[in-house]
Formats: sequence, structure tokens, C-alpha cells
Amino acid sequence: MKKTRLLLLLALLMTAATGAWADETLLLTIESRDYKTFKSGSKTFDDKVTVTFSNSVQNDGDNWGWYANSSASLLTVAGINGYTITSCKFYVEINGDAMTGYTIKGESPSVYLNNLNVYTDNSQSVKIGKNGVTKIEVYEAAAPAGYTVSLKDGVKDADKWTISPNPAPEGSPVTIQYTGRLKVKGVKATVEAPAEATPALSINSPSVGQVIGSDGKNYDYGSLPTGVTAVAKICYVSGSNGLALALTDEEGTMEWRPAMETIAAHTAPFTGVTWKVASKDEWSNMITAAGSYTALRDGFSSVGGTNMQSNYYWTSTEWDSNGAWSYNFSDGYWASDPMDFENCVRACLAFTVEQGGAAYTLLSAATTADYGKVVCAAGHLHDAKTAVPTGCTAVGILGKVTETGHGLILALQNATEQEWETIDGWTSVTTYAGTTLKVLPDDDARGSLTSYTKLGETAVSNWAVAQKSDYEAIFENLGSTQSDGFNGTTYNDNVNAFITTGVDGLAILGFYWSATEESDYNESWNFYNYCWTTNRKSTCYNVRPVLGFGGEAAPAVKPAATVTTAPTGAAIVGVGKTTALVSGGVADGGTLWYAVTTTNTKPTSTAGFSDAVPTAETITASGTVYVWYYVKADDTHSDSEIAATAIEVPVADIVWDVTNVSDLEVWGDFSPYTKEGVTLSGNSENVQVLYDNYGDPETDGIVFEAFGSGGFTFTAPTGKAFTKIEMKAVGIAGWDGANLGTGWAYNNTTVTWKGTAAASTVGLLTDADMFSGEPIISIVFYLSE
Repeated sequence: MKKTRLLLLLALLMTAATGAWADETLLLTIESRDYKTFKSGSKTFDDKVTVTFSNSVQNDGDNWGWYANSSASLLTVAGINGYTITSCKFYVEINGDAMTGYTIKGESPSVYLNNLNVYTDNSQSVKIGKNGVTKIEVYEAAAPAGYTVSLKDGVKDADKWTISPNPAPEGSPVTIQYTGRLKVKGVKATVEAPAEATPALSINSPSVGQVIGSDGKNYDYGSLPTGVTAVAKICYVSGSNGLALALTDEEGTMEWRPAMETIAAHTAPFTGVTWKVASKDEWSNMITAAGSYTALRDGFSSVGGTNMQSNYYWTSTEWDSNGAWSYNFSDGYWASDPMDFENCVRACLAFTVEQGGAAYTLLSAATTADYGKVVCAAGHLHDAKTAVPTGCTAVGILGKVTETGHGLILALQNATEQEWETIDGWTSVTTYAGTTLKVLPDDDARGSLTSYTKLGETAVSNWAVAQKSDYEAIFENLGSTQSDGFNGTTYNDNVNAFITTGVDGLAILGFYWSATEESDYNESWNFYNYCWTTNRKSTCYNVRPVLGFGGEAAPAVKPAATVTTAPTGAAIVGVGKTTALVSGGVADGGTLWYAVTTTNTKPTSTAGFSDAVPTAETITASGTVYVWYYVKADDTHSDSEIAATAIEVPVADIVWDVTNVSDLEVWGDFSPYTKEGVTLSGNSENVQVLYDNYGDPETDGIVFEAFGSGGFTFTAPTGKAFTKIEMKAVGIAGWDGANLGTGWAYNNTTVTWKGTAAASTVGLLTDADMFSGEPIISIVFYLSE
């Protein structure tokens, strides 16, 4: 009896400690296409629910589902045989998400069908969508949560204990029996909370800049639900694949092998994925998707993270057994580092859209059933007459697909007006749609249209003028019946509805050239809103181009040449001198080419670049010049991009340094020194200036000494005045505590004069009785008229 009381106490304790009920669960799914003969009355499904129509409806077994025809109808779902419905989710588009799910506990969800439209009720005040109801998901309350009873390690006669039921439903007691010979003194029950399950990754319609939340779903950062925190930022999406970076770096810097091991050991935030270090190619993809390396580097604080550092980051890509690639987020260049170098590390998640989210149909898998769908730049097919999701760019309307997987995409905008004779001279391609396309040659011809050679992973022709037969097929496939009965189908409002609805394209209006010639009359075919006709080839008409897809695979992409060591800018150069502006650059896969600008504006093309290292010889004014560079590729590489940041080089009017004043001597006040129009003179017999030249450029320089008062004077060239004088010293000794004189200042190893106004003469150390300082490496003079 005592044992029985203890067992009952165990049951009561465990009952009181168990958890709450779980969420609702899917009871069954009903798809309209499977029940195309069910159009009126009621029907029972799986002896669990009934679906009832108040009036007869239509169901063609296709993408339109159940819809009202002559009379509106209320569609109602109800539970039977003890099943209680908690909600129904009504799908209004084939393969689409439910527009609205309604939860009416203990009652029956319903929607109102009127023609092709679906409403919440017969007031028709809230429209869910159109094209009927294609699918119904019916939900019920989930079974109560349960618990499992186990014996603590070390319990004697463990095999003599039985626990039933085990696991047990929440709220239900369990019976524990012992069948051994030992005396049971008592049973102690403790409750352990179940381990929190790792969420599954559920990425749906991702776009660069979104974050992945702690629930495994993707969100705009400002739309994170309460209780969900950002885990990673999506930095690259292509088709159904993507990459996301952690919001913070690993602590400190690491050698390559410990970095790989540290990241691999991190607990996965979601099922089906693991943290990793991104490869060289993956880093390149993320930088390209961000627009620049600086945009990627500085793009994490806006989503609650910490921006990356202007430093080197490891990739997982090795370049030999002892080295691996890193990327410098300070200057935007790759480096091949020994693995024992220490670099920054940021973890990466690689994901696929199929991990929980509905993947888009890819352009490469398009069929005739997809006519009218919107094609985006990522190579996805989106629902017709619907805005594409955030992060996608609408490109055109799918208008033709052949049995061989080739096809044509109709542009959303016009290209530049052209004469047919001009079109005829453009390059022909024949690998798409079985016809000859005339490819628009440049941006001037394309007008506002963006140039494309790939949509996602699918190669395309770039924008081209199609043949008459192509345009006719496109118009027919998009629902046009407009024809004069002789020359073929042209466009009408059905075609323009696909172009303008949801994606804000420009309706086709007016006369448009095709690429087809009418040789009998020395004319060519064009279409307008009534029929096809021919006209003189010299006539200027609109152009509505197409993209051909599914042709021969794009040629293999050559690896880009890289800058392995960035050039270094000269510390200072003089106007008109032959001094090199930069030095030390090293390229892999090509040769460095340079261009110089006087404003910090990146060139838009490589026109004007040269492989000659630029000098100050052609510079005519002091200030700052900007040296841009890129790698012109060899035969096995492609050109690199122009460097994102220029090398800034200061330019002075006159520079004194080892190249031109190694003969400098000033003795007292009777032997001044003049170079390039500037004169340095002593103001008393107790001063001297000499150039000490011992063959060490780091310590050689101009030595100023004073053994009494007087100091020195700089005199500007005739007709000129000094606006600034800057002297660079080897070290601080002597200069840091000297009485330099009016207008002079000392900072670190730089001694600068910048008076309140331009002056033709400037005194130095004029009030210093005794002075001896570190050598001056260079003196630069800035002048005005």
C-alpha cells in the first residue's frame, strides 16, 4: 500500500509539472483539381470534414479551381465525426501562398465566390483574390504535449521496473511497477524541461539585405516579429541558392587552420545547415551583390550587427598546402597569405530556397504553361500581372518557349527608335527560338533597357529585334486575337495587360519594326495595333526587343586578373617633375595600367589608361592628383575592375629633396643657396645649413644649425609668394622644443609654415640662440602669384 501511495504521488507530481498544449496541426488538404466533378451540394472528405456550396459552381480541373459562374456561392468547411476545425487556409492561385487564413474555433470557416473573385463574406467588402479557390488546408488543434519518464542512471534492478504508458500524453498519469525482490523505500520524481528544438531553415523569396531570424525565416530587418532576433544577413542570392554572413566577427584574429576549426565547431542555428568560412568565390559573389567591398563591409550596423573591419579576412580557399586566400576590406584586393598569418574571421551560412520555402520556377525550366509570367534578372518566373518580390528586378514577359527549351522574353520598355536599314546591320544570332535575332549593339540602341547576357544561370542573347513569326507567336501566346486575316496576329489589350499590370511596363503603342524583310518591294515588316504591314527600310519606327534564352551555353568565364600588391603613392611630388606618382604595384594575370585625374571621380571605363607608370611631368598646378589603376589581363584572364579607391598623391609647386639639393650649403650670412627660384639664406655669421649625404635615404638630409641668434630666411621666386612651406624631418630631436618663429608649427616629424597671408619671405628660427635638429628629408613649397 505504501508503495502504491508513492507511485500515485509520482503521477500527481508529474501531472502538475507538465507543459501546455501545442499549436494547431494540419488535418487534411483538399485540392480542387482532384475533385473537378464536385460542383454543388456537399461532399465528405476522409470522414473528417464536409465542404458545402450554397449554389452550383464551376471547376474545370485547371488552375482556376472552384469559382462561381451564373450565381454567387458560399463555400463552407465543417468538421464531422468529432473533428473540430480551428482554421482553414484558402488558396486562390495555383502554387501560390494562401492570401488569407481564417480561424473560427468551434465553427465553420467559409469564403464567398462571385465570378472569378473570392471574398471573405457576401458583403464583398474584403477581396481575397481571384481565379477561384484551388486548394483548402484544414487545421485542427494539435494533440496535447506529452512527457517521457526515465530512470536515473545507477538505479538498481533497472530492468525490473516498468513504466506505462511511456511516453504519456500531457495530463495523464503513469504507473510505475517494480517486479524485483528489493524493498522500495521511495520514488522521487523530477521534471526536466525538454530541450528547445533547433528550428528548420525556411527561406522564402529571399533578397540581399534581408536577415535570417532566430526562427529560421527571412525578414526585412525592420519587420522582425517580437521575440525573433536576427542571426545572419543575406548577402547573396542566385536562383535557389544564397549566402548569409554572421552579424559579428569572431573574437580577435586567427591563423587559417584554427579559424576553419573554430567555425566548424559552432552549433548550427538551424537544422540542415552549418556555419562555415566562405570560399574565395563566395566572397566575390557577396561583394558583387553588395555593389562594392565597402558596401558589404559597412552593411551590418543597419541590421543590428557589427560592421566588418578594414582588414584582411580569411577565405576557405587554399592556394597551396601552406597558404590560403584572404581579402583586404581596406583596399579591396586579394592576398595569398601563409596559413600562420592571423586574419579576421566571419562565419557564413550557405542556404537553398528549397529549405522550407517555395522555390521559384527557373527560366531554364519554363514551359508553355508559363506564358505571360514575369521573368526577373535572377532567372525566376513570377506570377503574371503581379509585382515581383522585393530584391527582384522585372526584366520582361515570357512569350515563347520551344520544344527544345529555347524561347523569347518580351521587353517591358521600348528601345531607341531605328531605321530598319540600321537594324539589318546588327549582329545576327540563330541559337534561340529557331530564328535569326538582330542584337542591339550598345547602350545607345538599348536606350533605358539594361544589358543582359545571363538571367541567373541562364544565358540570354541580350536585347534583340525578333522576326515577324516570333512576334506573332508571342502575341498569340499572350492572348491576342487581333489580325486583319491576312498578314498575321499583332498586339492588343490582352498583350499590354501582361506588360503593364503589376510590373509597370510601357504599353506597346504605334508602329514597330520586326527583323523580317519583304524583298519583293524592298521593304520590311512592321506591326501596329491593327495589323502587320510593310514600309520603306529608311523609315524610323519603334523597337520592342526580346531576349532569347536557352541558346548555346555562355563561353567559359576567364578568371579575373588581380592586384596582389597595391601600388604605393609618392609622399610628395613637384609640379612638372619626372618623379613617379606611384610605385611597387604587382599584378597576377596581367599588367597594371594607370590613369591620373585631378578630381576624386572614378573613371567609367578604361579608356585613357596606360601601362606607363605616371609621373608629375604633365602636372601643371599644385594640389592633389588621383591615380586609378586596374589589371589589363593576359590571354588566360579577364581584366580586373578599376580600383574602387584612387591613390591620392600631393603635388607641391617646388620640392627640395635628395634628387636636387644634395649640394646645398649655406655659410653664415654671406653664401645663400638658390634652387628652382627659391633662396635659403643665413641671417648672421653664426648659422649654417648643409646637406649631409651618407648614402642612407632614411637619415640623410638638410641639417640646420645655429650657434647664435639670427636664423634663416626663405625667399620666393620673383613675382611669387609662399602660401605654405612644409619640412619633413628624420626625427623629432631639436624641432620639438625649438622657437621656430612666426607662423611655424611642429607636429610629429613635420615642421610647417602657414602664415596668415602669402609672403615673399619667411623667417625660420630667427629668435633661436642655439639650435641643432634632426636632418630634414624634404622641403616643399606652395606658391601663389
